[in-house]
Amino acid sequence: MDRRYLLIFRAVFLLAAALSAGLAALIVASVFLAEGPVLASRFTFVSALVGAIFLGLAALLHGVGRHVAALSSDIGTCGGERQQGLHRSLSRLARLLLIAGVALAILLGGINIGVIARIQDGSAVFG
Repeated sequence: MDRRYLLIFRAVFLLAAALSAGLAALIVASVFLAEGPVLASRFTFVSALVGAIFLGLAALLHGVGRHVAALSSDIGTCGGERQQGLHRSLSRLARLLLIAGVALAILLGGINIGVIARIQDGSAVFG
């Protein structure tokens, strides 16, 4: 895999992981920043659960970016025809993952904007 392509790949997945972790923090913080008290404990539980899910997604995205880069460097140590086949397969996989990563980063950015707007209105995301 080309070094520039690998750098772009890692940057996209790091961005998506950061957006997901930020979203987790915003959702949990929205319970405490709401103008009116969030009385039902189920809303607090749901906010914590959804925050944990987005935090797990952030860890997953960070891991995908890191492991594809490590796999690319490991393929460089192979030799001959096997290296070419692995390189071609990894390039195809990375291309598909990059498309999915960009789409996910755009989606997470939009959700972040929606959560911020809800917090600015003085409401918790759930509740």
